[in-house]
Amino acid sequence: MHRILVLVGAGLLVAGCSYVDFERPVARNYLNDLAEMWSDPERPPPQASKQVPSSAALGVAFARWRQSVGPDRAEYRIGAGDVVKVTVLVRPRNVEDFGLELAVSPDGISLPLLGKVQVAGLSASQAAEKLTKLYGKEYYRDPVVIVAVSEFGSKRVVVTGAVVKPGTITLRTNETTLIEALLFAGGLKEPAGDKVLISRAVAGASDTPQLRTITVNLARLVKSFDMVENVAILPGDAVHVVPARMKAFSVLGFVSRPGCYELTEDGSVGVLDAIARAGGLTSPARSERTYLIRKTPQGRKRYPVDLPAIVAGKTSDIPIQSGDVIIVRTSSPVRVLGGLLQAVGLKGFMPGL
Repeated sequence: MHRILVLVGAGLLVAGCSYVDFERPVARNYLNDLAEMWSDPERPPPQASKQVPSSAALGVAFARWRQSVGPDRAEYRIGAGDVVKVTVLVRPRNVEDFGLELAVSPDGISLPLLGKVQVAGLSASQAAEKLTKLYGKEYYRDPVVIVAVSEFGSKRVVVTGAVVKPGTITLRTNETTLIEALLFAGGLKEPAGDKVLISRAVAGASDTPQLRTITVNLARLVKSFDMVENVAILPGDAVHVVPARMKAFSVLGFVSRPGCYELTEDGSVGVLDAIARAGGLTSPARSERTYLIRKTPQGRKRYPVDLPAIVAGKTSDIPIQSGDVIIVRTSSPVRVLGGLLQAVGLKGFMPGL
């Protein structure tokens, strides 16, 4: 009988030792805990600051671009969807004969006496010169014709992704630059990624439009001011600012709501904040047995976190980085008890273990 009790006790002890709270078995934890008692706990090194492209940096890049190229641009070319104002003055006193605002259609604009006249593809000055010749040929003696674009609508670009105001923007130039298109969309929305994708329809070998994608390094543009990345955006283009990947951390072990949580900005959340997001510690938790696991170039590393010292202000909190895992352990006797209850199928009777 004594031998049977020893075997049963040994079996239960093994079952208890095999019960883990996202960490090592009990026997190995004892050795690890003893080692940590005789050494100063190592803190993870601070993370190197990584700035995401921002709207402020975008404005600085725009200013640098304007200084490098100057304000000169080709005159805007009228297109279907624009509205133009046509004014005809009669000499010698330049009295206005008529002034009309006309929508430009693919067939042109409808003018008194002339009927349909094609102006798409012409600048305002070229359209005025054309109409001056047509009116002066049969209807007016030496007329003065003025053409101005009053509403822009023929050249549109779609901007989506990590921008403040995604949607369609209307260009007032024949083409624009990537920086300008992003500023027209309200600037970058934090956090933007390091990449912009530009989709463009181009003529294929058989004149069938084919989709071409241009990839732009946004970080190189707004941080290094590499204007090679400030590509021309053409009407009909679709610009997509790829958002930054979601940053997240996990809290496991003896907390009320273990799971994965979003980290909006690296360094803005500490271990205490992370545990608070997870609902705080449960009753079996041992606050002094909290660990942070972080990926390093040398592999995953485990750092002890002294929560009582942080709460007491004796040491500073540890900023959380994306990918961190926080594990809150309990005492070894409680872990053994939990393992024993689990082995005999009674663990559900003691919540929290």
